[in-house]
Amino acid sequence: MQYPVLDWIRETWAGQLVRDVFWLSPMLEGLHFVGMTLLVGGICIVDLCVLGLVRDMPAMRLNGFLPWSLVGFGINFISGLFLFAAAPYAFAFNRAFQMKMGCIILAGINALWFRHCIQASLRRGHRSLYESRLAKLTSGMSLLFWLTVIVCARLIAFVPNE
Repeated sequence: MQYPVLDWIRETWAGQLVRDVFWLSPMLEGLHFVGMTLLVGGICIVDLCVLGLVRDMPAMRLNGFLPWSLVGFGINFISGLFLFAAAPYAFAFNRAFQMKMGCIILAGINALWFRHCIQASLRRGHRSLYESRLAKLTSGMSLLFWLTVIVCARLIAFVPNE
């Protein structure tokens, strides 16, 4: 079955470029890995601190890791678009890829929840970040979502398309 949107994506200059330049796909995959390391590494440090598994880290120092996570997200977003454009049919119907994208969306919603709701509560004088059960739950969910993203990313090559 043909999907006009996927055909259009495949025929964009980005899709053609990745398919035509021999070294570009492996380079993009390497960049994607580096981006994921920056993204998840920074988030994991924050989440592990909130969960109490990393001690003696002031809450204000944790904010220093988040810009690196944003840089990693940007690298992954751009490299992921190029990789998807090269073979949209290979990704769009792959269950592992679909689950990866779903978990990225859930992780984003979870991060927004943490940023806007929990931190706003803390600014109003409620419990500290390290004592809040809601903050711990949100951090635990974050770790679960990002672990699932990493596992699903690795499974994409092994899960057949529908």
